[in-house]
Amino acid sequence: MDSNLKNYREKELKSFVLGNILLILMETGIVDNIVQLMSSSDLWKAAAELFESSIISSIIYIFVFCFDSILQGRLKDKVIWPIKGLPGNTIFLDIDKNNKDERFSKQTARKVYEELYTQIDSCKDKKECEKIQNQYWYAIYQKYESQAQIYMAQRDFLLLRDMTIMMLWMGFMYVFLSWYIKRPLSCKLIAAFMIEFMLVWIGARVKGNRFAYNVIAKDLAEYYNEHSSKSLIS
Repeated sequence: MDSNLKNYREKELKSFVLGNILLILMETGIVDNIVQLMSSSDLWKAAAELFESSIISSIIYIFVFCFDSILQGRLKDKVIWPIKGLPGNTIFLDIDKNNKDERFSKQTARKVYEELYTQIDSCKDKKECEKIQNQYWYAIYQKYESQAQIYMAQRDFLLLRDMTIMMLWMGFMYVFLSWYIKRPLSCKLIAAFMIEFMLVWIGARVKGNRFAYNVIAKDLAEYYNEHSSKSLIS
C-alpha cells in the first residue's frame, strides 16, 4: 500500500483539473477557432490562438492548485459539511438515534462504548458533546488508519473533497479570466460546472460518512473477534 495518502494529487486530481480546463477551452470556442484556422491554412492565427489557450490553461492550472494548497483542511471540511460539521462530531449519537449501518447495531455500540455514552448522556453543552465524540472517534481511527479498508475510504473522501474545492476555484478563475480577456460567459459551461460541483460535493459527503462508519465497524468487529477468541481459550 502506498504510504502517501494524498498520492491522488499526482494522478486523479491533475487529470480532473486538466479535463475541466479542456472543457472550458471547448465551450468558449477556443478549440473550434484553432481547428478552423488550421483547416483554412491560417497557421499564424492558429498558432496565436493556441498560444493564448496555453496561457489560459496554465494560469487556471497553476492558480487552482495554489489556492487549493493554501486552504486548510478544516475549511475544506466546512464546505462539505457547512451546518452539521464532520461526521465524527455526531457519529455516536447518530448511531444511537438512527443507525443505518447494517454491520452493527446501536445496542452493540452502546455496549462496547458504554463509558462514552455515559459521558454523552450527561453532557449538556452541544459543542462539548461534539468535541467528546470527535476525540473518541479519532482515537479509534488511529488504531486502524493503516489498514486497507480505512485507508481507501479516507483516500476516496479526501479526493472528492479536493475535487469539490477545485470546482469552486475553477469556476472563479473561469469568470475572472472571461472578464479579463473580454470573452462572454458560457451559460452552458456554468451550468455544467454547477452540476459537476453538486455531484462531487454529494460524493464527498457520502464517502466521508462511509469513512467514519468504517472506523466504528472495524473497531466493533475487532472487539468481538478478540472476545470470541478469549471465550474459546477459556
